[in-house]
Amino acid sequence: MSDKPAAAEALFEAGQLMEAQAAFWALVRTNPQQPQAWRRLGEIALKLRQFGQAYDFFGNAYDFDPDNADIRLGLGQALVALGRFGEAIPNLKKASLSKATAKEASRCLAQAFQETGQIDQAISAWQHHLTMNENDSAAMMALADLLMRRMRFEEADELLYFVCLLETGNPLPLVMLGNARLARQDKDSASALYRQALMIAPGHAPALFNLGNLAMSEDDFDEAARLFAEARANAPKDVRLANNLAIAFKEMGRIEDAEEILREALRANPDFADAHWNLATLLFLKGRWREGFQEAEWRWEMQSFSTPKRDFGCPPWDGKPVEDGILLVHAEQGLGDAFQFVRYIPKLAALASNIVLEADPKQTPLFQRSFPMVTVVPRGQDLPRAKAHVAMLSLPNFLEAPYAPGAYLNADPDRVAYWKRRLGQGPWIGLSWQGNPGFHADRRRSPGLGPLLPLLDVPGIRLASLQHGVGREQLLRLSEGPLDLGDEDDPAIGGDFDATAAIVEALDLVVTSDTAIAHLAGALGKPLWLLLPDIPDWRWQMSGQSSVWYPKARLFRQPKPGDWTTPVAAIAEGLKGFHV
Repeated sequence: MSDKPAAAEALFEAGQLMEAQAAFWALVRTNPQQPQAWRRLGEIALKLRQFGQAYDFFGNAYDFDPDNADIRLGLGQALVALGRFGEAIPNLKKASLSKATAKEASRCLAQAFQETGQIDQAISAWQHHLTMNENDSAAMMALADLLMRRMRFEEADELLYFVCLLETGNPLPLVMLGNARLARQDKDSASALYRQALMIAPGHAPALFNLGNLAMSEDDFDEAARLFAEARANAPKDVRLANNLAIAFKEMGRIEDAEEILREALRANPDFADAHWNLATLLFLKGRWREGFQEAEWRWEMQSFSTPKRDFGCPPWDGKPVEDGILLVHAEQGLGDAFQFVRYIPKLAALASNIVLEADPKQTPLFQRSFPMVTVVPRGQDLPRAKAHVAMLSLPNFLEAPYAPGAYLNADPDRVAYWKRRLGQGPWIGLSWQGNPGFHADRRRSPGLGPLLPLLDVPGIRLASLQHGVGREQLLRLSEGPLDLGDEDDPAIGGDFDATAAIVEALDLVVTSDTAIAHLAGALGKPLWLLLPDIPDWRWQMSGQSSVWYPKARLFRQPKPGDWTTPVAAIAEGLKGFHV
């Protein structure tokens, strides 16, 4: 019997990979039907990071011994290394059934499930792996990350706390534990953990990044900018840091600095969608609308855009006429965005004879009345098969019509007449003071009713509340205040914007913070006085008293953060001379 296989094995066990590789090659050249030799060649190729060759070698071994767990493990490992995770899974499942290969197979299997988006299967696989490797810190961190994706923060917290005890010199589990605490609304604990990570590793970019985000959540933009800049200095290739630094600069009013940083980030990573979108918002603030809408098309490539990307079973519209078939237009982002950008429907109708508009159910009756040339479908209902689809905020880019100003929504005339009779003699001023609290910047854009109370002292006018839902409860704190016209449970109001549009049409003026009501009033062509924070939303630009979007709008801006007194005083002064 030849000693060549034993000699080759000895070289492999001694770590003499190149010599072992030559020895196993000699064996398979003499007799290819040697699965153990092919397996060893595959293992050597894996160690040398020659993943394509490893796959071929393990494939040859599999042909001769398909039930061998070591071979199935190697084949799975090679496929994982090649990014062919779906093909790796059945091989790794087979290997995980053998005690000899279960430990390593379970790790690779969890990774393959994770990479293919099978989160629940990956969680189970990591948990199984940890029953055999109970102190595997990397596996615990991977599992904790997946548990947080599934909102299982308490379980993730327990795992990460244990990892922190195992790896006292590693800042990463501290940062991850801080993230778990933050997800459970424990900001103080999260901040302390991030700072503990910095004590272990000064300049640790993830810890600085998260502290910066905490500062942003507290509107401390100076501190946020400092932290992001320090993180960026320690991790200059991480474009997320540049992106967040630019956001902090924007909130500080440093628009030019923010733009410069974003363009630098995009030179380093031209496909970074978040930077493109944030650059778009800066360009909008500067009135560079056409360039901004081109940049805004990147929003669909963002991982956390407010409107998830959807598959409509048809390609995106390319801007060319749709001569046959349906063009599907779908609303995106908030209610105010839909009110603002539905203005392009008449212009779009010249390019497509069959348009279906998908919108929020609260807006569909008003949109259907205003645009009888299209079919309006409430979101959530089945959509017809379309030839192409386009999102509302993409319309100005394709139509090359950034503004398209003027009134374009039509309230129900019978309801308008009803509300005019119900209100009686004016002039009537409608008030709204609270936007969607789920919007990340609502605390800065919504003053609440309190700062608007000086308007009650203006003689010669009558005030009516347009506030529905959140914020309406603030009326209950007053013994005397704006006339409460009711809420959605009132049959005269209902659950959509049809009654609200009629009320707005029946009023003489709307005074509001940056809410959907502002866009509704503007779209109806109603005089609108708009309260804006010092750094407004992108559509209002950084300065000026007028709006390119709504010709009858007058903008009242904060001179500094938190100062609602100044713009409200200006509104009160203006109302003294208000007449219909």
